[in-house]
Amino acid sequence: SAVLYYPKIRRTFSTECKELILDLVSLFWLNFMFSYRARWFN
Repeated sequence: SAVLYYPKIRRTFSTECKELILDLVSLFWLNFMFSYRARWFN
């Protein structure tokens, strides 16, 4: 039972890490796009 439960914990942990990384990347991307757009129009 523990052997079957361990990969499930690994999978959820990896997906949470991926989602956290995607959130950080999207935040940096939005910040970059807004600064780039402001620089272009000004």
